[in-house]
Amino acid sequence: MKKNILLLIISFLIILPFPSTSIALGEKRINKMLSSMPRITHFNKDKAKKIKSKLIYKRLDMYLLSSEELKIAVKKRHPAKKNIYMPGEFIVRLKGKGRIYPRVKPSKVIDPITLSVMNNLKKRSKEILYIEPNYIVQVNSTDPIFGDQWALHNTGQSGGTVDADIDAPKAWAISEGSEEVVIAVIDTGIDLNHEDLSANLWVNNGEIPGNGIDDDDNGYVDDVHGYTTAFGYNGPPMDVLGHGTHVAGTIASEKDNNLGGAGTCPNCKVMAIKAFGDDGKGYTSNIISGLLYGRYNGAKVFNMSFGGIIYKQSLYEVIQDGYNYYGIFHVASAGNRNSDKKVYPAAYDNVLAVASTDDDDIKAGHSSYGEWVDISAPGKIILSSFPPGTDITNSCGDSTHGDPDDGYGNCNGTSMASPHAAAVGGLLYSHIPGISPDDSKMLIKVNADNIYDIPGNTQYDGLLGTGRLNAMNTLKQISDLRVTRFKINIVSPDKLNLPITIKNFGPGKAKLSTFGISINGKVKMFGGTPALNPGEEYSKTQAFPLDHKPNDKLTLKADFNNAVKEYRENNNSKSRIIPHPDLKVSDFLVKGDLKLKKLIVSFTIKNKGASKTPASAYAIKRNGSNINTGAIPSLSPQSSKNFGLILDLPFTNNDIFLLMADSNETITESNENNNSMETTITPIELPLSNTEIKK
Repeated sequence: MKKNILLLIISFLIILPFPSTSIALGEKRINKMLSSMPRITHFNKDKAKKIKSKLIYKRLDMYLLSSEELKIAVKKRHPAKKNIYMPGEFIVRLKGKGRIYPRVKPSKVIDPITLSVMNNLKKRSKEILYIEPNYIVQVNSTDPIFGDQWALHNTGQSGGTVDADIDAPKAWAISEGSEEVVIAVIDTGIDLNHEDLSANLWVNNGEIPGNGIDDDDNGYVDDVHGYTTAFGYNGPPMDVLGHGTHVAGTIASEKDNNLGGAGTCPNCKVMAIKAFGDDGKGYTSNIISGLLYGRYNGAKVFNMSFGGIIYKQSLYEVIQDGYNYYGIFHVASAGNRNSDKKVYPAAYDNVLAVASTDDDDIKAGHSSYGEWVDISAPGKIILSSFPPGTDITNSCGDSTHGDPDDGYGNCNGTSMASPHAAAVGGLLYSHIPGISPDDSKMLIKVNADNIYDIPGNTQYDGLLGTGRLNAMNTLKQISDLRVTRFKINIVSPDKLNLPITIKNFGPGKAKLSTFGISINGKVKMFGGTPALNPGEEYSKTQAFPLDHKPNDKLTLKADFNNAVKEYRENNNSKSRIIPHPDLKVSDFLVKGDLKLKKLIVSFTIKNKGASKTPASAYAIKRNGSNINTGAIPSLSPQSSKNFGLILDLPFTNNDIFLLMADSNETITESNENNNSMETTITPIELPLSNTEIKK
């Protein structure tokens, strides 16, 4: 009996008319499409009202259809499907609107009830382009020990403080990394056979494993997943101690594979560089060799979970070279000395130095600290991968033991903090291809969570970097405001018009901010810039007073109040030299007939400046006294005006004549020394021909 009732409900759903009264937020086309289906006269109208459609994307005419009856039916017959899609809900796109994209073959995991309803809806309407279940998008990991990885997502599972974590699941909703981004792990090697790491190992496709030949002619034999540079060790960079495997797992353990945990950058690749032996010891030369190997084979992020208090110039120079010429982002552990003594390479320039915090966001007891530290990250009781059967004590020192026999265990140390930050660097390089190490470091630092208000950290104020690493904020707050247009137009002697455009080139939304306009570094005016979505721009013409001197520098700076967290701040301003006109007098000639007492005057006034002049005046003086004035029209840059006139007045051959442009001083000029000219009489005898007067 129950089976018959269920089939009846399903049959109703398959040929349900979806009348207009059942539409919650439908449009005319969806109403028309649904109402064209055959009507079941005995189907209760109240039940029909429960079947709704909701417009979810107008540009592509996309709707969400939902049926409570179908949801109940699927949950009863196929309960496991509720983890894949929402029973009783479909996404429908209608034809004839928006771009048609390539379509992927539908999944075969749909239950038969849902599939039957979908097929019938599609058959009964030519309006439908496609229909599919409302699939669940999983942003959290499904790996069995993920729930214990408090550093990625702290729910208090270890007895610590909720949200004292790096917000990895929220960051994964933005980016899980890219297999094109390679993170080099300079360490004790990696367990190349580990179940949760092997799929995310970097692969040198030009090398044939185990044939003893340098197949790709890169100078390294059998470097399939990396290379061994440690003294006394040959063969693949296999980890025995466990330290490197633990670090690599924190960076890039595979996610959602139902094994182990999840790395912070689960889609990135890790390159194994065994620069330290099975006793955890290595040499500067081994490390340098590892840095060079990684650099030449495409790694863009380097994790260095090692260090010492001795400054090594050679190591410093190799790191700086990689930063300056290869754009490499170097991340290093701050050390486990519980002091402010500098540890290298973390304290080198252009290296992100990472201290360690616990699950309450308090400085871990082992962690070094100091003004040289850039940021803190989780580094106590960190659960990650191990070579199965490893003695954790040898690889972690003061560790809290897990059960490494199954390939996983806990470790303490800034060695565990550093890979969290390196992995966030990998997320950045994945999310913004071509990002610089400077921008990566800046974004990680400015988006950290403040931990200095926590009682346990008050004595370390300013010594734990900018705070505790937050992966989600680092990716979410990525904006890049740039000034793309800044022009200067002089519209009157006392006013400028400044056409400006500010655009957000970043992948994240830019907050409401302020732009500033300054003259020679002194701020003269502020204005508001609205919040800008990625790719959005803001344009306006800003009026500005012309109260400046010739050749002053006018600068427009976006985000003047530093309200926006940008990944590149060296491109958010633009300067212009304020253009001025420059009136120059030339060809000033005065010819005269003493008998007739007539003067023939000609001259040229040219605007040699970079901006248009307003209308002005000229004056002619004889022996210091005005004898004539006249108007100079507005002149565009590089344009000129010729003048010619006849003056009736007595004169002598010893008279001196002075012509002055802009005699009423209405124009601010870039050069005031060329707008006047003196001359003397050139005697002539009249009558004059017309060609002698320039007009």
